[in-house]
Amino acid sequence: MTELGTLFPACRTLLGVPEFDALCQAHALTAEPAASAAAQLIALLQQQEADSPWLADLAELEWAIEQAVQATPSPAFDLAALQALSADEYADLVFTPTPGMSLIQSDFAVLALYQQVLAPQEGSVLELEQPCQLAVVPRNGQAALLPLDDFAFVLLAHFEQGGTLGQVQAMDPSQLLPALIEQGLLCGFTLAR
Repeated sequence: MTELGTLFPACRTLLGVPEFDALCQAHALTAEPAASAAAQLIALLQQQEADSPWLADLAELEWAIEQAVQATPSPAFDLAALQALSADEYADLVFTPTPGMSLIQSDFAVLALYQQVLAPQEGSVLELEQPCQLAVVPRNGQAALLPLDDFAFVLLAHFEQGGTLGQVQAMDPSQLLPALIEQGLLCGFTLAR
């Protein structure tokens, strides 16, 4: 079960190596195919929610990191093509999230927990009961972990579902879009017509 342990190092550390390996072995989880094993492991951890309700969310974060690391690099965003659009086309814009990007939302501070487990900071206090929203995005063969505010999270989720810019009602996304593009969270666009 070492293979799954390399994909989920923080979960393995928190559960304990023998317990993690026993859980995987008891449910015949192997690393091949990785996506199937990861989904099964996350489902198993969700069932154990009473003891560690944050553990399944942590596993989802670790799997998102693995997916980002394995993602094929996407081409750079074509800003010139975006700037060439007429203003009446803006409402029909459908932005394309970067391949390998995952959105993580948890009622727990899973990003801080992940960072604390893998790189402990002596004397630091972790408040686990803090909600967390982030994007995990591929960057130069690594995974960038980017905390998101509510609007950025909702907007990216909207684009993941194929929603248009014109369907965004609550806030003006024009201030946020340049940052999302610059951070590599969006890699392109199409027009919905």
